[in-house]
Amino acid sequence: MDFALDKETSLANYYTFGNEDLLNQLKAFVKEPAEKPADALLFLHSPTGCGKSHLLQALCQYAYEIGISNQYLPLHVFSHYEVEATMGMEQFPLLLIDDIDALKHNPAWQEAIFDLINRVLEKQGKIIFAADNTVENLGLSLPDLISRLQWGQTWALTPLDDEYQIEMMIFRAKCKGMTLSDEVAQYIHTRLSRDPKSIIRCLEKLDKASLEEQRRLTIPFIKQLMRW
Repeated sequence: MDFALDKETSLANYYTFGNEDLLNQLKAFVKEPAEKPADALLFLHSPTGCGKSHLLQALCQYAYEIGISNQYLPLHVFSHYEVEATMGMEQFPLLLIDDIDALKHNPAWQEAIFDLINRVLEKQGKIIFAADNTVENLGLSLPDLISRLQWGQTWALTPLDDEYQIEMMIFRAKCKGMTLSDEVAQYIHTRLSRDPKSIIRCLEKLDKASLEEQRRLTIPFIKQLMRW
């Protein structure tokens, strides 16, 4: 299954402030063998837009770089297939299953994911799950799946406050080779939805426009471009 990972997504360009311990734990989870079945499951949650999908896709690349075969499964897309699409996924040593909250109203897929977890554990593989809420508040109807998701580690991704969102914006701009002053970053931030996803989308648009027009990122240029 090719779900078109973002080629620019990596652990190197993930702004880690407040989540340093989590990042270290995720890398260790990917790299180190699980001593018991419960060590083979990890559940990551945060409000939408905090970078969970970035982390999962970056971990795919990290796993690939250290020689671990893996598969990224965004369930908001994958669950549109027949449930039989999960068959054989247990052959991957590492699965990264995103958007498990997308199964809230889909009991057939809840059952399929529960069965997949059991097959992965039998093969001594590992799974990282991500969702927008805690397991208890996902609205899932299959008790066995809820129990499995609670079985392993649970980590919360810490959202960034306004100050660190601005720092994240400057950091991500630098990763793209863009120069973003504090003044310009502040200007952009006050006009965006306060979530990293919106910030990254805006930076991508600004990067493209800056390259096309060969202009620096100044407030007048951004006003013209964004109609702010």
